[in-house]
Amino acid sequence: MTNSWERDLLYIETMIAYLKGSIECYETMISHGLDIDNKYVLGAVCHQLGQVGECLSKGKLSKEIQEKYTEIKWSGINGFRNLMIHEYSKVKDRDVIYILENSVPETLKQLEEVKEYLIQQITLLEG
Repeated sequence: MTNSWERDLLYIETMIAYLKGSIECYETMISHGLDIDNKYVLGAVCHQLGQVGECLSKGKLSKEIQEKYTEIKWSGINGFRNLMIHEYSKVKDRDVIYILENSVPETLKQLEEVKEYLIQQITLLEG
């Protein structure tokens, strides 16, 4: 089980890093007076958000964690990734702003809780 939890921890930490990166891109954009409809800005933010969903593709993050934390919108995260990869032209800047301002902060908080749980489980098994 330790290997599974260690793998899950790696993916959760990666998701957290990409979510923080998306916020950083957005805040930098605002501080420089750029508009999110700039294709480079939108592309950078969407890349960060899309990579979060990549951690869920092909069973990378265990079903056990996804089932334990049902309040996290796993399917929405993965769905956004699929939109980024397969239908990028359908991405609307207002939707990305909504995600950044409303979904990302809550998801970050939830993923930090998952991270703490995984660290505790790994520590218990190693101790």
